[in-house]
Amino acid sequence: MTDEGLPIEIDGHTYIFRLEDRDVREIERAVSLFVAFHPQNMTYENAARFLQHGLRKRAKDGDGLIYIFPQDETGLDPAFDYMKKFCRQFPGSAGIFAFYGYIDKALIALEWRADPNKKKSNDQPVTNDKQEERDPPKNLAKPTSGTTKKSRTGSAD
Repeated sequence: MTDEGLPIEIDGHTYIFRLEDRDVREIERAVSLFVAFHPQNMTYENAARFLQHGLRKRAKDGDGLIYIFPQDETGLDPAFDYMKKFCRQFPGSAGIFAFYGYIDKALIALEWRADPNKKKSNDQPVTNDKQEERDPPKNLAKPTSGTTKKSRTGSAD
């Protein structure tokens, strides 16, 4: 895991994004990380919660990171405003998709998720390509042809 966090630019300023255990717990009070990435849940409100609990800046003394927004309900409105500022950097609805893409990469970098492109420790790809080569999917198998032995009269035997 990165010791600091990941940079994110909003409205011409560079901030640091970092999620610790308590941040994820607060986000999950509103929306689970599991369901947050379903298109129905990729809302500006949920995105603002990620910003509220993850957006930070360096402390004035340069030692450590501090939250940009209050960590109670009063911090959600200003985080929502920052979400609008972030999205204005992109045309149409691309901003919200860019933000959720950033969050997905941040969750991988901050070790909340495994990198799907990373190889296993023995340099084997994560997929099971050998098995797929031996056993083609059943819906690709050739249909069998031939007649059935029982007559099809429509009545039960």
